Amino acid sequence: MSLRRALRQRDLRRDAAAVCPHLDVEHRAGQNLVWSAALELGWRQLVEQAGGPIALAGVAPDAPAARLVRALNEGAAVDRAPPPGSVVAWAGRGDEPARSALARESEAVFGADGGAALFQGLADGERLAVAGGFAMAPRFAVPFPRRRRPMSFRAQRFACFGLWYDEDEPVERWEERAAQVVIHFPRIAEDRMAELSDEEHDAAYNVLVAELRLADSRYSLLVSTAGRAATLRGTIARTLSYLRDDDDAPNARLTRTECLCLPAVDLRCEASLGELLDQRIANEALRGRDRLGDVRHAIRFRLDGGSPDAISTMRNPFGSALMLPIRWYDSTLCALLSIMGDPTQVDGRPDPG
Repeated sequence: MSLRRALRQRDLRRDAAAVCPHLDVEHRAGQNLVWSAALELGWRQLVEQAGGPIALAGVAPDAPAARLVRALNEGAAVDRAPPPGSVVAWAGRGDEPARSALARESEAVFGADGGAALFQGLADGERLAVAGGFAMAPRFAVPFPRRRRPMSFRAQRFACFGLWYDEDEPVERWEERAAQVVIHFPRIAEDRMAELSDEEHDAAYNVLVAELRLADSRYSLLVSTAGRAATLRGTIARTLSYLRDDDDAPNARLTRTECLCLPAVDLRCEASLGELLDQRIANEALRGRDRLGDVRHAIRFRLDGGSPDAISTMRNPFGSALMLPIRWYDSTLCALLSIMGDPTQVDGRPDPG
């Protein structure tokens, strides 16, 4: 098997990923959380059909189903701006025209090969179903190369991509790629390290918050090792607290002696909210007797730098592992990957799409 073929087959896949219906899901050891705004956008359509926030009949306020519905109602009230063509958002009872419309929308987002199958059987024509789907493969104006050597983690090897200087390539190509990467933290010069407190010193070495600018300039990809908070919302807020507006400030860009190397990611996951199945909706606009059917959330996300066949060599500019610069991120495993939209703001910060 050729090296290129092997790298293509060994992207980072997370079998232990949990699809989150909202951002207040708590982190658990050994489990990755995956969320998109698609389900909330589909739920918003149900709210509009019901004439207001969904209320369940015969369910105690502190029951899990009631708490989940409140979280979905709150999420549906937030304006989101996901990348165009990346989202399926649908709600309804599912007569034949509605099912056909859902199938067309799914195929447009997920592709003809698997789009329709993701939500097949979702609507049975009797109960109210909700579909939320997100599919994206971020693209860069100037693709990033793959690293010649894959990374190793827990006895597995994964393909990597990123930004580093390869002396076998033109300097102009590195400059074009470097313009797509903004380092929000750390921005500390090497000669100032001795002035830092122990806490600041540890953060300089252990925390990374980088922004990768996509070909669609309205959106960026945030890469963070800032660590987990109690919930996914808290983890995102922690990363957002590191963002700076001055992209051209000193040390906001990587130099040719620094690097950022990330694992290629291929996420394929879906989930149905079983706790809501057959729950009766109390909203008068729905006659107070309609029941919820399948509430399904599907996510497809692939990140490989945009040029999986371009193999490049990453070299330590100092020739020794004992002489690496502070910002030498070799095969970084991220605590957070997030697509952020600039047009929509939440509390003065970019909105996670």
